[in-house]
Amino acid sequence: MTLVAGLALSAIMPLLAGLPWLLLSSRRHPAGPGSWPLALGYGYALGLLIVCASMATLSFANLPISLIYTLIVPSVASVIGWWRMRNVVDVIRADCTGVSATWRAMNRATRAVCMIVLALIAIRLLTLGIETLLRPAFPWEAVSAISAKARVWYELRAMAPFVSPAAWLEGIGNFTDADAGSLALPSLLQVWTANAVGQWHEGSVGFAWWMLAGALLVVLYGHVRRAGGGMAFAMTAGYAFISLPLVDLHIALAGAPQWIAAAGVGLAGCAVLRWLDMPTRDSLLHIAIGAALALCSMVSTWPWFVLFGLAIIIRTWPHFARKLSVAVPLLVLLGLVAMLQTPLQIGNMSLRLQIAAGWAETLESLFLLDNWHLLYGAALLVAVAGRRFLLQPEWLPRTWIVAMGIGLLFVWGVLSLPGVWYGGLRDFSYVALQFAPVLVLWTAITARAVALYALERKRDEERQADTP
Repeated sequence: MTLVAGLALSAIMPLLAGLPWLLLSSRRHPAGPGSWPLALGYGYALGLLIVCASMATLSFANLPISLIYTLIVPSVASVIGWWRMRNVVDVIRADCTGVSATWRAMNRATRAVCMIVLALIAIRLLTLGIETLLRPAFPWEAVSAISAKARVWYELRAMAPFVSPAAWLEGIGNFTDADAGSLALPSLLQVWTANAVGQWHEGSVGFAWWMLAGALLVVLYGHVRRAGGGMAFAMTAGYAFISLPLVDLHIALAGAPQWIAAAGVGLAGCAVLRWLDMPTRDSLLHIAIGAALALCSMVSTWPWFVLFGLAIIIRTWPHFARKLSVAVPLLVLLGLVAMLQTPLQIGNMSLRLQIAAGWAETLESLFLLDNWHLLYGAALLVAVAGRRFLLQPEWLPRTWIVAMGIGLLFVWGVLSLPGVWYGGLRDFSYVALQFAPVLVLWTAITARAVALYALERKRDEERQADTP
């Protein structure tokens, strides 16, 4: 099998396995703008989870993790899903007709903007794809942990256990790496691509990293469209995300788990923002897909899901919204201050927060890493412009997520809890990467809502002025 055909198989099979289930979920509601992009993005992520679950099951059953065996479960999921989605041709025809009508209704200037932004996105994805395929695995976690496991598992056709270097020196176990306890999902993504290609190719085994970038990009587009944004506006929001320097940097670091975790947090967080606007079952499915992808890649992503869960609680019980939105940050702040003073005892382990040695770099990085700071500047401008609107009950949970997310960024960058995280620029960058999709989407939909809110207020004032 040629390299191109293998990469195509590694991309198409997860999409075939996951897409019909997302289409079935979304068809419970009237189809609208963004339906297909959301189904494609979340469907691909679901398909990757199905493929990885298939390989883990094969290893547990002592069966070889070969391409043929791995394809069994996603093939069954695909056949059942597409059989249930029997009217898919009619759905595609109707949706294409709607997209075509929308395109014809736009003026020439808007069409030109769409084509220019689409070209910019294509160029960015193309250059990232070339870099991913041609550059070997970057020599850090990708080689010392994730890719080391993946190479061994691919050659052995089994998920052989890894032990710590100290245990390995004592003769316990056959394989070791720098992080023997790391989660398996990122490594399994590389094994899947290598099996599809038919060889261990240093660049191509990170193809899932690039595909998840495309999935997250179309998901952002779909959510902005669902929020009422036009094609040009939604494409511009997508390009704003894919152009961020830490985003394209980590996409090209094939094998590093940070991007997989960030994609999961982004998929879940964007779905949470959508659910807060209109609670639906398909949004809950989207949240679950993103959460599974993130938590199975990096355990340290759990604080985001605590924030998302609290935001859902604030939305569900609006009578307690203002109390919860103030009480929770206050309790967290008091807990952090207490841990800075007194260690937290858990069994025989003593945990104490400290000020990170390089904490000042977290602020400096916002102004040194190309256009990274522009995202926060845009979010700040939107927050200032809509300061009256953002604290209204219907918008408060979204505002709370962003405020607490920024707080989490600086807790992770300024403070250190030895043994858990070490603070400074590195941890700050990882958390900022995870927060980027949510912040881009929040900035886009909030800017639009604030503009409409200001326009409506101006109209009300004009009506009152005209009233005798």
